[in-house]
Amino acid sequence: MPLNSAIRPGFPWGAEIQFVGEVFPLNATFRAQFRAQAAGPVLADVTTQITRLSDDSILVSLTPLQTAGLLVPMVFFDVVRTDVAPPDLLSAEFEVEVKRSITRL
Repeated sequence: MPLNSAIRPGFPWGAEIQFVGEVFPLNATFRAQFRAQAAGPVLADVTTQITRLSDDSILVSLTPLQTAGLLVPMVFFDVVRTDVAPPDLLSAEFEVEVKRSITRL
């Protein structure tokens, strides 16, 4: 599922993700890994930057340091709930465009 918010390397990034139903209960924990390809190396690993907004939405964020390492045109990620056994993979994969600056100082 494409997200409309492009990542700019070296700048903070975040996107609100909304599902139908009570997917994000209070006190649940989550993890997301950003990759250029599903089987490729992890480019960013996110746990503490996933913020529950409500029962059906979260905010996934990357720090400027994490985005600075994204030197590919597109990244993919999904979200896994980690406080249950076995971990629960949410049923969506997201893709985000990475836009490099044209003007470089």
